[in-house]
Amino acid sequence: LGGFLESADRARLAKSLETLLGPEFSLVDEQGHLLLAGPAQMNRPPAQAPIVHELETIGHLRGACPADTLAAAAAMLQILIAASARDRMTAELHLHATQENYRELSQKHAALEISQARYRELATQLEERVREQVGMIEQAQRQLFQTEKMASVGQLAAGMAHEINNPIGFISSNLSTAHGYVKRLLALTPLVQQR
Repeated sequence: LGGFLESADRARLAKSLETLLGPEFSLVDEQGHLLLAGPAQMNRPPAQAPIVHELETIGHLRGACPADTLAAAAAMLQILIAASARDRMTAELHLHATQENYRELSQKHAALEISQARYRELATQLEERVREQVGMIEQAQRQLFQTEKMASVGQLAAGMAHEINNPIGFISSNLSTAHGYVKRLLALTPLVQQR
């Protein structure tokens, strides 16, 4: 009974019971411990009404008043206790649901953190692979550029060699022909001198 009265405004409850039962009343738990009492001492043996909750007596309301008034006040207390029990049960269910939701959210959060760490690791690996691939592409481009430069130099050298070789070949061929002409003319020189 004391647990149900923890959240109650005891002063207001005592005032309400005093209005219903008079100044001589008391509320005791199942062990007989006094929880509430009216302002006046009971001078005669009090009447007693049990306070029952869920088929179990959890305390007694005592008062120096008619039994039906005491029973009505006890019934009112039982209604208040039932409402308090419902509120407590609702609060406990809410607390349990909240704790369960928190536990589930914590597990999901932990799983998300693991997943996020894995994605970070994969992103780092991917960036490293991209850097490697970019490096390989740049190296291949440099080699290709170098090859193209060498090919251009080769074409230039071939062109220059061709431009040099053609006149040299022309001169060489003409010199050979001129040499043949000079030989013939020299062979004709004694004939020309005789005449």
